[in-house]
Amino acid sequence: INVVLLFLIASYIACSLFPLLRSGYYSDDMVSSLTRGKLEYEKISFSTNVLNEATFGIKTLGRLQPFGALVGSTVMYFAYNVNLYKSIVLSLVIINVFLFGYFIQTISKDKNLAIFSMLVMPLFFQFKYYHDPILSFGGGLQVIFCFFMTSSIFLQKYLERGDHWILIITLLFYNLCLYY
Repeated sequence: INVVLLFLIASYIACSLFPLLRSGYYSDDMVSSLTRGKLEYEKISFSTNVLNEATFGIKTLGRLQPFGALVGSTVMYFAYNVNLYKSIVLSLVIINVFLFGYFIQTISKDKNLAIFSMLVMPLFFQFKYYHDPILSFGGGLQVIFCFFMTSSIFLQKYLERGDHWILIITLLFYNLCLYY
């Protein structure tokens, strides 16, 4: 797929998700958006905050999610401006759609089906007021989908070629999904 076509598809996705850029913080993102100020006020280092978030996940929530604590804290620390934050989420959704299209092309060996799947996918996007996978969660669900699609793409390549190092990459990305 050429660069111009990818740009047009990305523009189409961005237009379909334009309301995302006009939205504010939702759900836990309202509290998480204060991460940078909280760390500066309490004089806590960024790495200590990530460790605290991971420990909280294990002790309180019963979740082993060290990578999720790292990515979530990083996004909310550096993207403290709502417009920057929403632009990052939009970029992640576009990457998700491209990875999905590449996955379809890898399985089907049909470039046209991949393009069609990328054009149809935004038709299924919707926004909800509460706990929306696109409007909230700090881009976490998009990151998980990126890792899952990458794992699936490498799994397909392993099934085609049988190289064991490709299987290791598959398992690595799948484990990143599990620990998010």
